[in-house]
Amino acid sequence: LVGVGTSTSGDAFGTLIQQVSGTDDDMIVFESSAVSDFTNNSRVTMMGLLGNDGDTAGSAIRFQEADGTESSPAQQIRIQDVTIRNFPDHGIDIARVFPFRAKDLFIWDCDGYGIKIVPDSVQGLVHIMDSDFDDNTLGAIYVDQSSGSSRDVYMFTSIKIEKSLDG
Repeated sequence: LVGVGTSTSGDAFGTLIQQVSGTDDDMIVFESSAVSDFTNNSRVTMMGLLGNDGDTAGSAIRFQEADGTESSPAQQIRIQDVTIRNFPDHGIDIARVFPFRAKDLFIWDCDGYGIKIVPDSVQGLVHIMDSDFDDNTLGAIYVDQSSGSSRDVYMFTSIKIEKSLDG
């Protein structure tokens, strides 16, 4: 899924996908199929993903099984040059996605985490670099350590995090 820019303001050049009010669901969903248990070699780049204030559920990008459970294995996933704003759950909700590479993200104003990671029991690599996480209610990046391997590798480089103390 390739766009032409990352604006979420609506008045600047770029590809903007805005969630319809009342959707209460995830915007972009990667799921395994009956043919393969894996989602392979996928990329989301050069766009803005905008949620809305009225919804009570949904992440911008989520990985799942066809039945909706959070356990779809995926390989070689790249998310780059994407702005995510204002989702009621997480910016990116990933489970069993290895290796996962994210670069030049700007994730802000989500009511959950900027990125929530639930690792698998196999060895995995997560590399998040050159990204901004601003005003996400629960925090920037969450890694659930209850299900991961002791051999997992997490690299977070050049990460900026801000939290507003207003109001």
